[in-house]
This record gives sequence, structure tokens and C-alpha cells, in this order.
Amino acid sequence: MDSLSGIFDVAIFAIGAYFFYLFVQTKFRGKPINVSNFLPSDLTMKRCRQPEAFTAFILPRFLIFGVLLMCYSVLSFLQLIPSGWFYFLYAVPVILFYIVTVRQSRRYW
Repeated sequence: MDSLSGIFDVAIFAIGAYFFYLFVQTKFRGKPINVSNFLPSDLTMKRCRQPEAFTAFILPRFLIFGVLLMCYSVLSFLQLIPSGWFYFLYAVPVILFYIVTVRQSRRYW
């Protein structure tokens, strides 16, 4: 592992942990969702028409996205995944999942 890929793996793990933290804070502590880091800047919770429905929609996606990112970064850091096509086969579905989630979340505004 070179140092640059290790730095990216740590950064990706931190982002995944942040999404998992948002899930735990909202699900178990009842804190409102901070979507400013996940959705475009024009979508704010103050302007949301259905905050309860949006919370029910986004919570499982926070969990899935966070776990996927953390798993990828750990596997990459430990060099348990082959380089090349696996990165492409793993990264593209995660990116598409994010894009679809952002587009579907606009219906609550």
C-alpha cells in the first residue's frame, strides 16, 4: 500500500463513519437530521414539506451508505481486494446509489 491510497482509505472510512453516526443520532437519540453534507445546498430541512417522511426515507440510506463506505475502506486498507476492475465494480454502484438517493429525496421539497 502506498501512503496516498492509505490516506484515501482513512478519509473514506471517516465519511462512512459520519453517515453511520448520523443514522445513530437520528434513529436512537431523536436528533434532527443534518442533511447539509449529504444533499445539495438548496435542500434544507426548514424548507422540507414532509420532514417525518423524509427521515423515514433517508435513514436506511444513511446506514447502507455508511456501511458500504466503511467496508470498502477497510478492505482496501488491508489490501484484501484486488486492484483494477473491483474498484470500478464497487465504486460505480455506490456512486449510483448516492445519485439516485439525492434525486429521489427532492420529492419531499
